[in-house]
Amino acid sequence: MYSNRLILLFLALLLFRSCGPKTQDRKQRGTEQAAAAISDTLSYTVQTVRDSYGDCTQKGSGCARVVFSYPQFHAAQTSSPVSQINEYIQTHLSISLLSGDTLENPETAAAEFVADYAEFLSDNPPYATQWTWEKRIQRLYESEKILACELEAYSFTGGAHGRQVTQYWNFDPATGRPIPLAKLVVPGSLPDLQHSAEQTFRKLNNIPADATLEQFGYWFEENQFQLPENFSISADTLTFLYNPYEIAPYVYGKIMIRLPIREIKELLRPAWITP
Repeated sequence: MYSNRLILLFLALLLFRSCGPKTQDRKQRGTEQAAAAISDTLSYTVQTVRDSYGDCTQKGSGCARVVFSYPQFHAAQTSSPVSQINEYIQTHLSISLLSGDTLENPETAAAEFVADYAEFLSDNPPYATQWTWEKRIQRLYESEKILACELEAYSFTGGAHGRQVTQYWNFDPATGRPIPLAKLVVPGSLPDLQHSAEQTFRKLNNIPADATLEQFGYWFEENQFQLPENFSISADTLTFLYNPYEIAPYVYGKIMIRLPIREIKELLRPAWITP
């Protein structure tokens, strides 16, 4: 009886020793996988550029205000694809609002806007309209194949209302280059994608199939539906966006078309689709 107990105890110890390390290995593999998943995401720091003239906290006082907010992605090397993405963003923020010229950096563009306001105010002493220029860039979606960013811009330099613009940028993390729509779709499939988008557009806006788009207040060249180059892709949705005045009056606001990836998967190149 006593010997049987010893045998059972010995077998239990063997079982414990054989199971213990395997459990530890599973935990370690889980930690390594989690670390790999984290490393696949680009880290970044939010940068802010501010400039102003006058006191914008008081209504009726002449002032100008500029605020840019954008991600600065961390790059291991200055010549890396990530650096090219940063350069793309910096170049856009360096474009002058008033002249359209590309200046030295975002700070220079902001300073020019404020200086132009000060000069205008000096030439028109009773002028008290506040000028505003805002840009906010944020990361929308990221995978191994695509980094999608969104720019929201607003400017006001007088008039009935300000100007609002939303732009999508889709980068290839492997090259740092923007991904155009033509590179996203399977060759020859753009007409099918456009047809699918038009059906969704008509359904969202209650436009019958036998009605023209112009009858419902939309401005398309030759009254034919066209996709914009302004698009964003995520794991499950392809989104197209028209800004105010692009295809309709300002009161329509920005117009979005969202297509589920599962419904158009055969029209997109497999290289860009996340399984």
